[in-house]
Amino acid sequence: MDESLKHFLLMKLTPKEFSSLIYRILLQNGYFEMNPVDGTNDHGVDIELYTFSFTGNVWVVQISVQEDYKSKIQHTIAKFKKFNINPFGIVYITNQSIPNAKRNKLEIDTFSQGYLLHIFDERWVLPRVELHNTRDTLIATNSFINDLFLPTIEAVQPLPYFLKDVLNHIHSSIDVNSPMLPLISQVLSSCMLSYHLRQHGYLNKALFHSQKAYSLSTKCNNSLLFFLCSHLHGEILKNIGRYDEAKPLFNYCLEYSRNLKEKYWESIILTNLAEIKKKPLKAILLCTEAIAIKNKYSDIREIGISFGQHSKLSLRLGDVETALYFANQSLNYMEAISPSLIKLRGIATARLHLANIYLFKKDYDFSNSLSCEAEQLFNEINDSKHLVLARLAKVENIMYSHANKDELIPLLCKIFGNCIEMADSTGLKRLMRIISICGYS
Repeated sequence: MDESLKHFLLMKLTPKEFSSLIYRILLQNGYFEMNPVDGTNDHGVDIELYTFSFTGNVWVVQISVQEDYKSKIQHTIAKFKKFNINPFGIVYITNQSIPNAKRNKLEIDTFSQGYLLHIFDERWVLPRVELHNTRDTLIATNSFINDLFLPTIEAVQPLPYFLKDVLNHIHSSIDVNSPMLPLISQVLSSCMLSYHLRQHGYLNKALFHSQKAYSLSTKCNNSLLFFLCSHLHGEILKNIGRYDEAKPLFNYCLEYSRNLKEKYWESIILTNLAEIKKKPLKAILLCTEAIAIKNKYSDIREIGISFGQHSKLSLRLGDVETALYFANQSLNYMEAISPSLIKLRGIATARLHLANIYLFKKDYDFSNSLSCEAEQLFNEINDSKHLVLARLAKVENIMYSHANKDELIPLLCKIFGNCIEMADSTGLKRLMRIISICGYS
């Protein structure tokens, strides 16, 4: 009965109503990097959809209730050619039912004209909508559907649970009829682009987009969105060492999460505050408080992060054995995560920290072995920032172990290239210090 009613309501939607519904579905399925294009001069483009990466690939989304879908698609292709629009791919979403054979033929014919096309009809839409309480309106479902929207889109890194949870809260708070929706979309787009740039080590670019998202979020009248932007911007400021600017953002986020009684969110903010504390003992207290909360939620990755943080703080206090204990605990937790890029990054980060501990203990062979393993993993997941740190650890092992110095020059050149590419001033300073110690001019 419900499916028949959903089908009936779907077919009754006006073009504007259907477009609003699809826009909400895209948001609910995790596609935040969108730019709605509205008006008579859109040349067949309803939404520009950016992939979750810094590569700049753009898909155009066309939303239509037109029965003659074939002529609609052909007319769009003609417009693209006329106005020299060259997207990475085209997504055509309709409330009509298109037989598989006809859909496949259209996609192949369009590919032969130089355009990658994916068609999604009512069979794709219906599982992603539900009936409103009044049973006379369709609304987008309030949960992520665990499949990729585009079969050939770049692999999307799974988001940490904290981000998913905050984003789900934001979804529930958004009114699809709000005039603020395009601005909210722009803010979410900048947030997620900043997050992924940061994950790949491009901190200066990430900072630009996080600052943009933070500034725009003040105009959205959405406290959850402002909380997300404050947190992400604070994390990037923390990563580049601007602790004094990050601290008030984290303090605001801590108070906000406590007011909402979101204990798990509170644990994430405590972890960040512990990292920027100048006094290690106070930082350890915050870290311990965060671990106690995270244990209740059984978030393996986050517990592993806090153990790693505890290890670094112990090392700052000169307690090498405690640092080693927590570093091994961190690695164990990271290895227990389900297979993903997040798992690889967690393992690589834990091994790099262990390499630094063994370097401190002057066990150069084991330290070098661990830093090589970390370098290989960071290279595999394209994490340029941590790749530099792993290579710097290798350089320091060679320096202090008095090994073959001939290995240093090509390694130093690679690091220099990485630092220039990312505009990493911190990495460059550390590199120059090493070059000075080695006596290279």
